[in-house]
Amino acid sequence: MSHPPRDHQDLQQEAILISLDQLSQTLEVMAKVVSRLKQQIAENTDKTQDSRAGGRRASDRQASNAFH
Repeated sequence: MSHPPRDHQDLQQEAILISLDQLSQTLEVMAKVVSRLKQQIAENTDKTQDSRAGGRRASDRQASNAFH
């Protein structure tokens, strides 16, 4: 059982398909990384805003106590 000879164009097309598959996998991984980074940034932003709000509340209380 012999396989028909493959020409140069067939080999090029196969190489292109393999490259596109690898690129697709790479992009999927990169999309997951970007999503994770966005989530971490959002969480850090929320924490920063919460701590700033808490700091303002404490200073507001101090100012309020000074007037009473």
